[in-house]
Amino acid sequence: DVLGSDGYEVNNGVEDEDERRILHLCMETLEERERLIMNMRFGLCGYKEHTQKEVADILGISQSYISRLEKRIIMQLKRDIEKITTHFTNIDEIEKEFEGKGYHREKCDCAIEKTPEIRVEAQRTELL
Repeated sequence: DVLGSDGYEVNNGVEDEDERRILHLCMETLEERERLIMNMRFGLCGYKEHTQKEVADILGISQSYISRLEKRIIMQLKRDIEKITTHFTNIDEIEKEFEGKGYHREKCDCAIEKTPEIRVEAQRTELL
């Protein structure tokens, strides 16, 4: 074995990367605030991972509302991912479809850069 690992491990790594690429593409279709919530909650796009309470405090809304939003966003992402993966056969086709709609995987559009008041509040509370 040239690579020093079995085929399953190699293929599994490729599948994981494809799944991450699909997730990032689907994240691009979210509203800016939804993307910000997901980035902060799960440490995506270079964000530090935060609790629901921390995200709620930064955004000035209740933790229970963050919880409801998070559940709704996750369900939406799951539906989008299932729809995409059943319609297209490989990641290149998926990326072409998204690029045709103006979305680009490489562009990790971090909403906080566009929302200075949230950034200032986050820095003040030292949560980022």
